Amino acid sequence: MSYRPYPDPERARRQLDRHQRPAVPLTELQRQMATSARMVVEHAERQMRPFGEAMRQWAAAAAVTVQRETSLTSGKMLKERAAAT
Repeated sequence: MSYRPYPDPERARRQLDRHQRPAVPLTELQRQMATSARMVVEHAERQMRPFGEAMRQWAAAAAVTVQRETSLTSGKMLKERAAAT
């Protein structure tokens, strides 16, 4: 579909203005909840960081092991095929 400019830019702006609501200031409870949620997320991030690092190390070690086993297996299979023929 090709680009087609809006036929009346002023009409488009008026339509957007109709759907925008003025910003409502946060209540004290909402502000406290946002602060609390931010603190919980930061704490969880600090607590989970060692697990994430351990999982990355484990994944890297597993990838090396799989690569090594795959190359050994493929070499073994080639030898078996050569011996069979």
